Amino acid sequence: MLLPYNPRVSFAFEGRIPGQIVQHTLYYYTEVFDIVVDPMAGSGTTMDVCKLMLRRYRSYDLNPIRSDIQNHNILDGLPEETKGCNLIFADPPYWDMNKVGYQHLEGSLASLSLDAFLVWEAEFAESCKTMLAKGGHVAFLIQSQTGPSVPVDRGYIDYAFEAYQRFVGIGFTPIRRISVPMPEETLT
Repeated sequence: MLLPYNPRVSFAFEGRIPGQIVQHTLYYYTEVFDIVVDPMAGSGTTMDVCKLMLRRYRSYDLNPIRSDIQNHNILDGLPEETKGCNLIFADPPYWDMNKVGYQHLEGSLASLSLDAFLVWEAEFAESCKTMLAKGGHVAFLIQSQTGPSVPVDRGYIDYAFEAYQRFVGIGFTPIRRISVPMPEETLT
C-alpha cells in the first residue's frame, strides 16, 4: 500500500503524488547520476526522491513554491537545458480534473479546454522525443476521468489510452503501462 504522504520525499501539497511512485520509477528506469526532468514539479516530490537516490534533476513549474524549482510554463515546451536527459517524469494538472486543488492560472496547462489539453499532450510527446537521450524514458502519470464536466458524447475520458496512442504514434516504444491507484481518487 502506498502512503499518501512521506515527509522524506514530499510535504503537504494539493495534487502531490506519493514519493514511492517516483522511487519505483527511478529504480527501474534510471541509474545513479542519470538526469531526471520534472516539468510540472508542484511541491518537488520528484527532486526529493532524486536526491535520496543520487539522481541529478531539473525541476520546473509555472508557480514554483521552492527555490530549487525553476519557473517555466510547460506550454512553452521543455526547456533547452533538458536536452539529453534520461527520464522525464510528468504528472500534469489536466483539464478540470482538480478544479479545487490546482491553481488554474491564466495561460497555464490547468486552464486549458479539453481540446487544447489534448493538442498540448501531442506537442509534449514531440518535445519529450526531442529532449530525451538515446534510451531515455518518459513516465506520464495520468488517469481516466468521468463526471459531469466530461462531454456527453465521450462518456468518460481515457487519458492514459489517448496519451499511449500519441506517444506510440510518434515513435516511442511502450515499455510498461502501470496502474497507480491514488489514495484519494475522485470521479469528477
